[in-house]
Amino acid sequence: MTSLKEIADRKKRATWLFFVVAILVILHLVSLFAQKWSWQMERMFNLDGENNIPTWFSSIILALSAFTAYDCFKQSINSQHRNIWRLVAVGLLFLSCDEVAMLHENLGSVLERHVWVPVLGTKILTVFPETVWPIMLAPLVLASILLFGFGLRACLKGSTQAFQLLSLGIAFMFFAGVGLDFSTNFINQNQFPWLLQVEIILEESFEMMGEILILLGLITHQGNY
Repeated sequence: MTSLKEIADRKKRATWLFFVVAILVILHLVSLFAQKWSWQMERMFNLDGENNIPTWFSSIILALSAFTAYDCFKQSINSQHRNIWRLVAVGLLFLSCDEVAMLHENLGSVLERHVWVPVLGTKILTVFPETVWPIMLAPLVLASILLFGFGLRACLKGSTQAFQLLSLGIAFMFFAGVGLDFSTNFINQNQFPWLLQVEIILEESFEMMGEILILLGLITHQGNY
């Protein structure tokens, strides 16, 4: 069983991750100015990039969250709660892998080629030139979150702070991954390139902060066993 001191130490370390997010945002801004002289800087710290330090950072947080959820699974004595914690751990591990393996990006390309265009025609890509998946899959994602949330709430009964942190974290990630991602369709990148950068910073920052809040929520609940 994890001691309360260990839980407190983990929460303190997790809180410091917010400062790492701030540093990554600053380095992203620096890379925007340095890209003319150093493509390596832009490559390593671009928040909108793939397989770089920000994506590895997110992947590590999600992996830590998955292991924490698995610990909650091991310590839970309620069979229904154990099933839910197992799903949480698997889901977070999938998201961790998705950060570095670009699973949802590749899935989006497949859906665009075999579903969006054949079924809805090319007009859908004209209306939503940047990304179409949020408008198509957002209802399904939201319904899954709500249904799953009721089960998770039962697991967190008596852990009010943990539930609040997890709920806020999920809301941050949904807002970033669906709301802000979808908003790129309405930004004229040629006329307002700075607005696109604002969207990128907000989207990635909210996503990373959401991941940290989820980790904090899981650690908080861990201390209730």
